[in-house]
Amino acid sequence: MKFQSPFSLLEDLGIDPQEVRMDNLPKLEKRLLLEIDLSGDTYLKAGKTTVTKDDILTLFEQLKKTQSLDFHRLLRDEYPKLDRFLRTGEFNDRKSIIGNVLEMENLEGFRQFVSPYLVDAIRKQINLYFNKRDFRKAFRLLELTTLLTPEDHSHAFDKLAGSLNQLLEQIEFFAAGTVPLDLENYQFLYHDHFIQFMNELPPEFNASREKLAIRLNNLGVQYQKKELKYIYMIFMALRALKCSSTMKETIYSNSEILEESYLPRSEEEIDTDDNGFSWFRVIGILSVLMTLIRACSSS
Repeated sequence: MKFQSPFSLLEDLGIDPQEVRMDNLPKLEKRLLLEIDLSGDTYLKAGKTTVTKDDILTLFEQLKKTQSLDFHRLLRDEYPKLDRFLRTGEFNDRKSIIGNVLEMENLEGFRQFVSPYLVDAIRKQINLYFNKRDFRKAFRLLELTTLLTPEDHSHAFDKLAGSLNQLLEQIEFFAAGTVPLDLENYQFLYHDHFIQFMNELPPEFNASREKLAIRLNNLGVQYQKKELKYIYMIFMALRALKCSSTMKETIYSNSEILEESYLPRSEEEIDTDDNGFSWFRVIGILSVLMTLIRACSSS
């Protein structure tokens, strides 16, 4: 459902926002309908758009609903960042969009009002920023999901789930050696904002987080010597990823081995000593086997 602020629209139609009160709505509705009749056209111009009689009837029907006008006014006066996002889709990724809205007295009523407008915007934009690898903005959008009803919440992440599965599949291809590792376009895998975003996804993404940990661990096994610095950076970032305790132990064990191999030594020393990497490979294989055993036993 597309959001439109009645105050902005009515102001474009020449109505003072102070006149937009519940007791004055019938008078304003008649006034605008009469203006259309007198204009000789079937519409009125409102900024860059046009408004028909049906648009006016629909607008005022919505405003007459319980608390609809109050919530629109609340958005405009108290939560301008959220109002701006609903109207334009624009937001500052360094500041909260919702502010202290979760502290309002009638939060559940407001949630029922705003959720239908939010769900489509979140669904499209969070997937857009994920695919653009702009995880700071994708992360900022996650706070908006606290204003979704349970019904809308289930739809907000369906596009993202598909894109995340594609990413996991691509990492699996890299780890298997099916396709060459694309270092230039996959440096985001060790960026803090990516890990932060993954950690803040709702519980239905727990399995995806676990798959990410396993497949990046497998990637480390495949590229531990060829791309040591890259794999080292990934394992340092993986320490912060929410995953199972078994996988977390594996990540820490492998990252410690990588620290010993990468930090204090020259490239020549790294090339001539495979002992650390041998243990790294063994730990990687064991972790995958343990995960598979656990999955089979629980099914």
